[in-house]
Amino acid sequence: MAYIEEINMITINSAADLALINSGLSESYSLANNIDLSATMMAADNWAASTFYRQWVVVKVSAESKIYRCLADHTSGSSFADDLAAGKWEYVRDYVPTYSSSSTYAVGAEVVYSNNIYQCITAITVPEAFNAAKWVQLGTTSAGWLSIATLYDSPFSGAIDGKNHTIKNLYCRSTVGTYGCNFFGVYGGSSVKDITLKDFCFVGSSSSAAVACFFGNIRTSAVLQNVKAIKCYVKSNNIAGGISGAGTQAVFIDCVVNAVLESAKTDAAIGALCGNGYLSAAGSRNILVSGRIIGAGSNKASGIGSTAMAQKISNAVINISFEGAFATIAGITALSSASNAITNIINIGSKSGTATTTYGIAPVSAQVSSCYVINTFGGSDTAHQKTSAQLKQRETFAGWDFENDWYLPEEKNWAMQLYPRNGGYPCLRTLWKIGTEIIGRKIRYGLLGPIRGLLG
Repeated sequence: MAYIEEINMITINSAADLALINSGLSESYSLANNIDLSATMMAADNWAASTFYRQWVVVKVSAESKIYRCLADHTSGSSFADDLAAGKWEYVRDYVPTYSSSSTYAVGAEVVYSNNIYQCITAITVPEAFNAAKWVQLGTTSAGWLSIATLYDSPFSGAIDGKNHTIKNLYCRSTVGTYGCNFFGVYGGSSVKDITLKDFCFVGSSSSAAVACFFGNIRTSAVLQNVKAIKCYVKSNNIAGGISGAGTQAVFIDCVVNAVLESAKTDAAIGALCGNGYLSAAGSRNILVSGRIIGAGSNKASGIGSTAMAQKISNAVINISFEGAFATIAGITALSSASNAITNIINIGSKSGTATTTYGIAPVSAQVSSCYVINTFGGSDTAHQKTSAQLKQRETFAGWDFENDWYLPEEKNWAMQLYPRNGGYPCLRTLWKIGTEIIGRKIRYGLLGPIRGLLG
């Protein structure tokens, strides 16, 4: 790692640099490159016949020495080759090789040695016995990634600047403590920005009580801006969240989640943005959540955070498929409280299975204004319900700013080039204008980075 003196941050160049953060929990870091952590997938289960697999779960296929990601829920057949040919899996990588004392290794090479996963940090030009000083451990073949800052009283307190880079293919099934099954366990810093986490897979153990793509718990009033968790799988033994498992003070701005979330605990809280928490009084804004939340009995699930706490949020698109059995489903919250401040939300999600209580946005007296839910979602807060056709017309959205905050793809103007079109429903300018590309003589605005193709 190298220091950037002008902004007092440590540069992250590799997977090994990321792993070394565990020895510098109060430092601040910036990413200089995209980083692939797929070596940690050596901890994944082996594929087996007649076994149910959830979308985005990762497996090893020993007969091929290759690693694959599940593309759709299914029960496996008798042959992996047949399931692969049927489009149920996508190839990720070959197995990480076992260290050989008769081989040479370049910086960045990955090996498995004594059930641990390593990346080379000093080139080995002459074959030698394994020398730990020339390698950094990324994880183990039993747990995968070794989560950073897993203790509540010893959080990571530095800032993170992703510089618009992507970290992908992390796998974690840690059995260490409440926060051991996360990218970072506990966060106590002030700022995380401009970073995308993609293709992460978390399979929490019996001790994993708060699991999410980024943090198990955010302890502070941190501001997370332009943070995205895309095409990720999260399974917890208790709380499950998209970006954070728990937290009560954080602010989320321009953040995106696309994930499959579930919990082994039948009454656990599951939130697409933050599993068991509420959003700071400072107010979160410009949020897009999509994907699936799977209920296991009497879960309390929300497109944002805890259904039992106040939420303060404006400008959000909720596009979650709630599947299975729940005690409560809410677009935002089930709490009827003057502490809420919920404005300019559209919920175009869906609900299948059962729920004892459903709110498209929140209870009738929950301080909600200018919020709308597609009528097929249901819910007792019927005043917010609109038809699909109504939700594609500007006049439906009283008080919404279509000049600065929102696009409406159905309107006959330049925004017709928006991709993807989100089914014609309103789109947030800050989240859809991630990139541009020129098609012929026209410019297309939209999800041109890792989010592309996941909506509409």
